Amino acid sequence: MSPARPRRFLGLGLGYAAAFVALHPALWLHGRFLGWDAVREHWGDRVFPPAALLDGELPLWNPFEKGGYDFLGDPQTGVLYPPNWLSWLGIGALGDGPWVVLFASLLHFALLAVGMHRLLEREGLPPWVRTFGAVALMLSARFAKSKDSAALWPAVWLPWLYMAMRDALERPGWRTGGRLGVFTAFALLAGHPPTGVRAILTLAPLGVFLIVAGLRAAPRWLPAIGRLGLSLGVALGLTIALTLPMLLATAGWMPLTVRDGMSVHEILRSSITAGEVAHVFAAHLFELNDLSLQYVGAVVGLAAIYHLFAGRGAERWILAGTALVMFALACGGNTPVLPYLVAHVPTFNLWRISEGYLFGTTFLLVLLAARGVASLVVPRTSAPDEGVWQAWRGRRAALVVSVLAGALVIGTRSDAADVATTANAAIFFALGGAALAAVRWSGCRFRWFGIALLFGVLLVDLGYQNRVLYAIAQPRPNLKKDATLLKLAGVRDQYRIADDEYFQFRPGTRLEIRDLFGRYSTFVSRRYDAYWKKARSNVNLLRAANVKWVSGGAAGKLKRSLKGPDALIGRPGGAYEVPRPAPRFQWHPRVTLVRTERESIGSVSLGRSPVLERESLTPETLAAVSALKGTEAPVPGRLVRAERNRLVFDVTAPAKGVVAVAEAWAPGWRASVDGRPTPVFPVDHLFRGVLVEGGRHRVEMVYAPRGVRPALVIWLATWLLLVAAWLWLRRRRKPETPAHVCPTEVPCSGSS
Repeated sequence: MSPARPRRFLGLGLGYAAAFVALHPALWLHGRFLGWDAVREHWGDRVFPPAALLDGELPLWNPFEKGGYDFLGDPQTGVLYPPNWLSWLGIGALGDGPWVVLFASLLHFALLAVGMHRLLEREGLPPWVRTFGAVALMLSARFAKSKDSAALWPAVWLPWLYMAMRDALERPGWRTGGRLGVFTAFALLAGHPPTGVRAILTLAPLGVFLIVAGLRAAPRWLPAIGRLGLSLGVALGLTIALTLPMLLATAGWMPLTVRDGMSVHEILRSSITAGEVAHVFAAHLFELNDLSLQYVGAVVGLAAIYHLFAGRGAERWILAGTALVMFALACGGNTPVLPYLVAHVPTFNLWRISEGYLFGTTFLLVLLAARGVASLVVPRTSAPDEGVWQAWRGRRAALVVSVLAGALVIGTRSDAADVATTANAAIFFALGGAALAAVRWSGCRFRWFGIALLFGVLLVDLGYQNRVLYAIAQPRPNLKKDATLLKLAGVRDQYRIADDEYFQFRPGTRLEIRDLFGRYSTFVSRRYDAYWKKARSNVNLLRAANVKWVSGGAAGKLKRSLKGPDALIGRPGGAYEVPRPAPRFQWHPRVTLVRTERESIGSVSLGRSPVLERESLTPETLAAVSALKGTEAPVPGRLVRAERNRLVFDVTAPAKGVVAVAEAWAPGWRASVDGRPTPVFPVDHLFRGVLVEGGRHRVEMVYAPRGVRPALVIWLATWLLLVAAWLWLRRRRKPETPAHVCPTEVPCSGSS
């Protein structure tokens, strides 16, 4: 890559980011911010890893929320994703305020737009067409809907994946395969992995077509297959090496989560039906509803349809067919496609939010539209027969579009929703058609007018339809309550809080204090899910969790139900004190034994702590705890050292007993007592404990999930190898020609 290209990409990225901000005036005029997921979830995910690394720790376990959970095992955290590292670099100078999430959002929109711009540039399309495609994709409803969410970020790699896939299949080799592997890994590491997998599925049909076409064109099959095997093998190897730590951590954490037992209804749930496909091009004009979230723009639809009937080659039909299939998948259980895949293809039963398939539909339609717009300005050939043929094909496309628009108007029924849809179709199809006609027949001298009209219609159309998205923008985060929270006695290391959306914005992770609640997601453990649901109205569960302070909605419920010595104690600042919380570490002379995990939550809620589950204990541990009959009073332990992945404390036990630790249990936790390994088992449903003999002991607990640390070594070695290969290639790089070129830009001379 020449030194000028990174500077050019940076300039393009800054330009598109500025355009996004300019087209979202709520960000700078009305005191608004991004949508709810930005500050309620992803802000905490962005600030946790750099804080851990600065303390010399790996961001494996987050002890500051939900009693503790596997941070790396939640793939939306994006720990291994390089673009996130850019925001980490700025935290040291600018602090960890909400700018971190805004920066991440703008960065990904810039990556999306620059990727589309570069893709269309490689196809030889004019600069204004590149900008049209980039803006249309950046402002389309499906991408704009997810502007604040990690559900978007894997999808921004669609244009980059498209280019890398074409290179790897049309010019197979270890270099092109390497690029495909890196971009595939980026798509899987960026946030919501199902979105990355859906991006790969979006391009799979075209990939198969390119493989077949390449083999048919090759003079000898075996060498061609060998080159393809090398290219795809390198891509697969790099993808695995760069995602291995996350895959292992997620695989270890997944069986514990509510996602593992997700119902088929949740997997197939969708707000879209097959009959609403028209809303891709004709969203509601007078109503705000979810149907607007499918919208790509009337002018994009017209240009895409025009390309289907005025273009050449089979590829356009493959892209259009794939877009239709992805829409059918987005309909979830409302079509038979996704139910069949869920029943017969592994991994499809792990993905929710079916509407995420619309990322693929949107990308493919914008790509077709950009090619269609470009073909409008290609001058007619001097051959009379070819000119007539081109003109006839253009008229046929116009006829199809007219019939489609007319059918939408004629098919109006009496209810308000269809009236709104028809009005939108009529208005913006007419405006879009006029803009495309102006581009086609305005001639070279006045083509600027047609291009300006085209961009004007696109911006007005998408801006007006997407007003439903602006309605979900949140106020800028107000952090005045943080100071009050940090003044609570013992909140730093002695006691836990239970903040039920009063202090907000994940205060536990941001401020590094222990919060029992935090941001609930579909990747929480089953144990936490059961505990969270009951703890909001049960003081015994709060006590067992070492909670001294409760705030928000849970405080309101508990105030109304608790009386006498159990009543909450009101304090200034919005938090209430919970009487008699359990210490963070406590030795017990005897335990309550129940049979299963499900029974344990009920026993804890009745105040029978500590509660152990027979099914979770080894035979040796079960025999030992069953024999405990002591009558001594419980003894609290003393904290020695608390880190993210390591906990050290001292305890003086009058006799043999169980030490209950009010930190969440997971299979990756290992413990030693005075340096000797000892089993860690669940205590009080959510938390963990160890068995100790009488006397004074030092207990150390370390989080070390199987295989993750060796996988991190492989991941780091792979990155070092990639950097070395890139530096070596820069010294001997030769200019590359695009692997795929669509109609090229030609000098404008006379009328077209």
